[in-house]
Amino acid sequence: LKLKYKAYDEILTGDIEKQEEEKINNKYTDYLNSDIIKVPHHGSNSSSTKEFIEYVMPRLAVISSGRNNRFGHPHKEVLERYMDYDIPIFNTSKDGAITIKTDGHNMGISTYYSKKQIFLGIK
Repeated sequence: LKLKYKAYDEILTGDIEKQEEEKINNKYTDYLNSDIIKVPHHGSNSSSTKEFIEYVMPRLAVISSGRNNRFGHPHKEVLERYMDYDIPIFNTSKDGAITIKTDGHNMGISTYYSKKQIFLGIK
């Protein structure tokens, strides 16, 4: 799902994995770039390939995963892939509820547990 509001773009990936990422990369190459990505498959190592991250090139990444979940999400390698591109990561297992607000030209992200706040202008 791609959400667009004025200059703001967000991609909500659900539980896609590597194979689906490749199909999306091939079909929507020029459409993937987004301000925010909801990291695929809770940060599973079967997703967030380097190529997919490069196509989306988000300014922020949001991971939805439970604390101490039995799958070990998010996976260490996935976190490192986003960090390799200096993409800040928000993770519900550490940050709690994550709220994103935008007027289409600016965006604010805040968290419940960690009390992080970031405000950014959108290109």
